[in-house]
Amino acid sequence: MQQIQLQEIEMGTSDSGQVSQWLQTMLQISPAVEQEGLTVFTSGKPGIDLNFSRHFPPGIICLSFLTNDLQYYREHFTSQGVAVTGPFESHLGMLTIEIPGPEGLIIRINMATDRSPLWLQERL
Repeated sequence: MQQIQLQEIEMGTSDSGQVSQWLQTMLQISPAVEQEGLTVFTSGKPGIDLNFSRHFPPGIICLSFLTNDLQYYREHFTSQGVAVTGPFESHLGMLTIEIPGPEGLIIRINMATDRSPLWLQERL
């Protein structure tokens, strides 16, 4: 049976360092990962990250979900008349499909593969 869960919320920014500094100062939270163009904060819920990156233009939000049955969701979206991009290889060895969401959201559905870290393969 297919399973799905929220994996990460990623917001596009032109300066992830500036966003990181603001969040650290104003909310007193520390990033879990900071690298050029990407800052990752934990959400307070295990397995769900809050990311700020240059992967998307400023103001764009991408909701990423993790599933154990990518083909099911690809077929489901297609049956609903939704244009599906992918599957394509993504970070951490995942396969990903993407659909447009409401209000300009980007929705990504990810599935771990045998190239993914074991901790990710075991999430679902």
